[in-house]
Formats: sequence, C-alpha cells, structure tokens
Amino acid sequence: MTDPTFTADEAHEQTLALLAEVRNFLASWPPHPTMREMISRIDDHLRLPEQTLLADHGTHRAGTVFHPTGAPLLRASLCGHKLSISIPSNSQPEHRRLLLADLESGVSIDLKPTLQP
Repeated sequence: MTDPTFTADEAHEQTLALLAEVRNFLASWPPHPTMREMISRIDDHLRLPEQTLLADHGTHRAGTVFHPTGAPLLRASLCGHKLSISIPSNSQPEHRRLLLADLESGVSIDLKPTLQP
C-alpha cells in the first residue's frame, strides 16, 4: 500500500533521481554511439525547466509530537533533504524530561505535506 501523504512531486523527484542514476550507470560503460545518444537524451530531459524547477523547489513536510495533555513537545520540519527539529521555548521542565526519555528510546513523527517550509 502506498503512503497517502506521498505527493506526486515527491514521486516525480524520486523518478528523476533514478533516471540520473541510470544515466551515470550508462556513462560508466565503454563508449558506444547508441549509448552516447541515449545519455544525451537523458541529459536533455533532466535539464528541462520543469525538471530543474522541481529539484529547486524541494519538498516541505512538518509534524509535531504532543504530550497527552495536548502540549507540543517536539516539532519537526523537512524541507527538501534538510530536517529541522525544535522544542517549544515555553515547554515545561517535566515535558522536557519526558521528551528526553522518549528520544533515548526513539520517537516517530508523522510528517505531512505542508505549503510552508
């Protein structure tokens, strides 16, 4: 079953990354006229404005871990390949202790697509 939060842009980005990997694999083979032509076609495709726009745009996702009382304990955001994690500055000391204990055993955060980085 596919991840329902997996966006079309993310799927497209993964497909472009695979195509670039295939291009590099083909380029590692001994030179051949047909191979050079295919590599050139792949290069042309990867340079199209709509492909570079997607790569430059990046993917934005965000999520929060909450205390059972509803207070936010930990916020995470993913922009492209950069993950930012923060603890709310107004969090209570007991919440911080709980969070630290949870982090030692591992914390999972569901990151959902967002319009804002």
